[in-house]
Amino acid sequence: MPVELTEALLSTAAGWEVMKRARAYLEQGEVLSSHWAPPLLRGVVQAGEVSFRASMVIKGEIDIENLCTCREAREWGKICAHGVAVGLHWLKAQRPAADPTPARPAAGGVPTRIPAKKPPTLQRAVAGEPAELFIILPPNIDQALARGKVMLVFEAKWGGGRCPLSALPKGLPFVFSQHDNAIIDQLETLTNGETPALLQMEIKDFAALLPVLAEHPNITLGKASDVRVTKTPLKLPLRATLEANGEIVLAVKDKTMAFVMVGDWVWQKQTFQPLGLPAAAKDVFRAPVRVPRSQVPQFLSQHWPQLQAAGGAEANFRLEDFTLEPQAPRFVLELKGGLVQLGALLQCAYGQRIMTVGVTASDESVWLPDPEVPTRYSTRDLNAERAALARLQRSGFSGPDAQGKMQLLGQNAVLNFFAREFTKLQREWSVTLDEHWKTAR
Repeated sequence: MPVELTEALLSTAAGWEVMKRARAYLEQGEVLSSHWAPPLLRGVVQAGEVSFRASMVIKGEIDIENLCTCREAREWGKICAHGVAVGLHWLKAQRPAADPTPARPAAGGVPTRIPAKKPPTLQRAVAGEPAELFIILPPNIDQALARGKVMLVFEAKWGGGRCPLSALPKGLPFVFSQHDNAIIDQLETLTNGETPALLQMEIKDFAALLPVLAEHPNITLGKASDVRVTKTPLKLPLRATLEANGEIVLAVKDKTMAFVMVGDWVWQKQTFQPLGLPAAAKDVFRAPVRVPRSQVPQFLSQHWPQLQAAGGAEANFRLEDFTLEPQAPRFVLELKGGLVQLGALLQCAYGQRIMTVGVTASDESVWLPDPEVPTRYSTRDLNAERAALARLQRSGFSGPDAQGKMQLLGQNAVLNFFAREFTKLQREWSVTLDEHWKTAR
């Protein structure tokens, strides 16, 4: 019998810290989709600028395989927050809709009611009358964008002529294109169910609508001038300069370029299109952006290809000019406890940087610049870290947990570890033992 997906199951598999992060993804609206077809749970999570295709094969409470594309899942095999967030998203979607008008006590104990979602005035059906949507932007859109609000007009054309969208005959169903339906759905979400003919939108809502409007053929300024909305990023006239100290400076080549920002989109030459700048470079139009050496490898691997793909970006370097070589870590093992239970914390040192093995952190990728060569960096040796962790696990240690702590339980297991492995580790690693254990021995 297929296992039932429940919040309790996800919580048991993930642990408190992962569950906390998963709930944050869900509350911030970063889970884009979810689907559960036992035993496969899958979906997409947008974490910042990175999308993760999260999936888990769930065959039982302790038989779960994490297939997420994040590093935590790929390299450590852990249950990650992305997969758990997808599960929570699916469970939320299965809950029955709440009463749209529940009573709620207000200040002073007087009950109030949440406004019910209004039924749309527009009826849509597959077998309805064919209709076509038109979106009209204000002729003075530059000034409207500068004020932070845009007034949009929505009209429909059908066999009876062209009219405001909300003025289509009541009781008569209409069929729109898939593209039109997607736009109308988002509009009715913004208006609590009503079908608008006129809508004043805040810039953030208008920017969120632009991806849905992309490549729609019926968008105009007034009723005369055509407007294009495209998902093709703006071709940015940028230049990246590698300086002698190894830092990269990103600057605009053509400072006369004029456009209006609309969230992460721009308006220029009768066209809306994505800006195509990573978050690290969005201030480049105010002043040159300097990328410090510690962030250069990340910039080159994640952001520079994005800028090149948009077109118009040039540099005085090539990616092949840079070298990244793994650096051998120095392992530091801290042991605490006694004969019945022994705790361990395994860390790895790369120069002055010390990191806990088995714990994913925001700065998990350590880049150590070569002070003599501006294009040379050393990186973590993840294979060596995994081998060191596996060595302790073979000795009977369980974990690590979210803080990197491991446990060895039972007097026989502890004594076997000290008899067979402890002396070898002392010769190869930096090992510390707390005073309590020394006294016990």
